[in-house]
Parts: sequence; C-alpha cells; structure tokens
Amino acid sequence: MKKAFALLCLFALTVSGQAFPRLGEFTSGMDASSKRFLVPAKVDGKPATLALDTGTEGLFLFKPAAERLGLKVSDIPSDLLRKNGKFPVLETDPHKLTLFDTHGYLQLAIVDFSVSMDVDGCVGWSFFKNTIFQIDVANRTVRSLPAVPLETRQWATLGVRRSSDVFCLELPDKTGVILIDTGNYGGVSLSPERWRAWTNVNPHLPKTLTTYYMGGSGVVVGEEAWAQRLSFGPMVLNNVPVRPASASDAAVGSARAPYQATLGLTALERLDFIVDGPARTVYMRPRTGPFQPYAYNRAGAVFSPRDPRKDKPTDFVAHVLENGPAYQAGIRDGDTVAKVNGQTPSNWKNSPTYLSSSLPAGTKLNLTLKRGDTTFDTVLVLEDLFPATASGPNKPAN
Repeated sequence: MKKAFALLCLFALTVSGQAFPRLGEFTSGMDASSKRFLVPAKVDGKPATLALDTGTEGLFLFKPAAERLGLKVSDIPSDLLRKNGKFPVLETDPHKLTLFDTHGYLQLAIVDFSVSMDVDGCVGWSFFKNTIFQIDVANRTVRSLPAVPLETRQWATLGVRRSSDVFCLELPDKTGVILIDTGNYGGVSLSPERWRAWTNVNPHLPKTLTTYYMGGSGVVVGEEAWAQRLSFGPMVLNNVPVRPASASDAAVGSARAPYQATLGLTALERLDFIVDGPARTVYMRPRTGPFQPYAYNRAGAVFSPRDPRKDKPTDFVAHVLENGPAYQAGIRDGDTVAKVNGQTPSNWKNSPTYLSSSLPAGTKLNLTLKRGDTTFDTVLVLEDLFPATASGPNKPAN
C-alpha cells in the first residue's frame, strides 16, 4: 500500500489524477430518510454504499468502511490535524472499483472523521461531470439521460464552471459562483456578505439555529431563516430555508469568481434541474410545490458536542438564539444537558436538538441542565418558528 498522507479539502479531493471510465446508464435513489442519494458500489468485488456528493471532487471511503472492505489502512499521524477547512487523507494503491454497472481501477482516498457515518464513503463530481443527467429531488432520483429533452431548452440556463473541481454554476456577468452540493441536505447557504445583506433587508424574519457536521469544518452552528422567494440571476427558488455558509463552502470561490451560495437537496427540490455535462450547461425552472416538510429546529437552540472528535457524544452544550423558545425557558449559551424527560441522553436521537426538529409545536421537553456548579430544571415548549409551508405540503401557485 502506498502510504501517502496529506491535508486535503473536502471540496477538492483528487486521487493521483487517475481516470475512471465514463459512467454508463445509471439511476441513483435516496436513502430511507430522503437526505442523500446513494450509489451502489463494489471495492474488489465487495459491496459498498456511497453517497452521491457533488460537493466533493473524487471518491473517498471512511476509515471504518475501508477496514471492513479489507483494505490495509495505516493510522493517520496524530500531528496531521484538520486545519483551515482541510482534513487528513490516506491514499491507497489502485483497487478494482464498480460504480453502478461501470468497472475500473482507482487509487482510493481514506478519511477518518472520528464520527459515526451511515454510508461507506462519497463519490463526487468528477464521475458525473461528463454525463447528461437529471437531479429530481421531488421524485427521489438522479438519473442519466440519453440527451437533453427538447422542452427543457425553453428553461432558464446557467453555465457550469469549467475550472472547478466540484459542481459550481457561474452567475451572469461573472458575478460569482454557486455550489451545487448533493451531499448537503439543507436549503440555501449564503456567503457571509449575502447573508448580512439579505438579513438587513429582512430584519423581522423569524429565525432558529441549526447545527451540522462537516469534515472540513467540524461542528457548525449558525442561524437559519425562511425565504418565500430567493433568486440568483435566472435561478428562482420558492419557500426555501436559508442560512449562512460554512468556511468549507466559501472556499470554492476565488477573487475572480467569488462564492455566492450553496444549494443543498432541500433547495434543489424547489427546481426542475437537468445537467448537460458535455455542454457545461444546466437547465432549470422553479417549482411551486408541494414540497416535503422541512425538519427545522423549533427550540431556537441547538445542543451539540463542542468537538465530537474529543468530547463524549453525550456532552451536549447549548447554543441559544435570543428571545427564542429556549431563551424564554431560561436556557443560555454554554449550559450542558444532564437529562431530557428524565433520561440521560445517550445518543443524537434522544438529544434535545433531534427532538426539537422531529416533534411538533406544543411539545414540552423537560430538561435538567448544568451551568457551572448549578443544576436546574426547566420546561422547553417547542414552537412553529417558520411559516406553515415549512411544516407541510403547500398549494401550487395559480
């Protein structure tokens, strides 16, 4: 095995410049949670399940999956720490790889996020950029097409950025780029400048907090709001969640093509979207719904480990939005969770954050919290913070 270590960014993961044959006919469906598209794969004849992630360039496996598949994986040196949105990667010798029904040999990248993952790895933009395909989140499929349908040519278009290692669209007049990230379940993530401008124009929009984990950024906590309509040049999105972008997202831009936004799967559900890879063109038109309910945080607070690589998975620390339901219940930044409804939280799914996103408004969470040397109890009542269109199907516009 070739022992090559490097610090690589999730959005530019290239493995020795090797080529894999162009994908033939393919269809990718979603997992049971409708939060990712899955790619059936085999490594040296052994089955693996990869997430289709256009926010990364190549293909990588998570370390536990690589070990299960029989790859000889050395420990990544402890002095190679994640830095500036990058993380350690181990490269292997070439292995026989099957994606859908296409076979080839490829040197693989192995990453260790030190958090539990529900897929074996990710397959990125470089495998799809030379094909014609449709991303249809509403019908839970990504599928190849023999040609661009004639009626599609009446839709709005944007160009695909040729110089990008990941799936980026170029806005008109070279005003910036938009990242299309199928590995991201969220809605629209705005650049810091666009987020400030948008929230300044819409100061009274209801907000909540969201938290997620990214390999290049670690635990991300930020605000989230709801937009009835959002546009980027010819692209129009209806009833979509909006949040500020992470540092890893913003890294895809440059001085000549500044980063503007990222579209995740929830945003892509708002579009009919066909990619003509050979012509470097995307065809799109807005959808008006109905859309699937969006699982947002009804507490106005999130509770997460500061660093899942070091902290126990049950060390849930509060981040609280001022004047939200959690704030009104007396919860403040830095409070730690001792019990939820009388039980010690043992995993993410019985944590206050998960319950706040999966239970309806009016639900009461009885929390025991610690603040320094003080332990106290409070009742957090969940509220619908976003419009009704976020919680259930909305009617199509006339």
